[in-house]
Amino acid sequence: MNFSQTPNAPVLVPSDYLVARPVKEALRGGRFATDDEVKDTVFMWLRSQLKAFFADGIRRLVYRYVIYIVNIGAIILRNDTL
Repeated sequence: MNFSQTPNAPVLVPSDYLVARPVKEALRGGRFATDDEVKDTVFMWLRSQLKAFFADGIRRLVYRYVIYIVNIGAIILRNDTL
């Protein structure tokens, strides 16, 4: 298969991993001859998820960003007092 992006690519952000782990579990054991088969399988898996799956992911993402913003704010404040 020809993937344009490696799992450790710098363009992936932490929010990408909220979905990546469950997708990886869903694909485990599958045999795919083409990239399109993988894309179709992932698409069908995403379509089969309940709204709660996505709502929980969004809640966790917001929490992570709030923590990030608070930490960045603390760093900025510390640097201003130096």
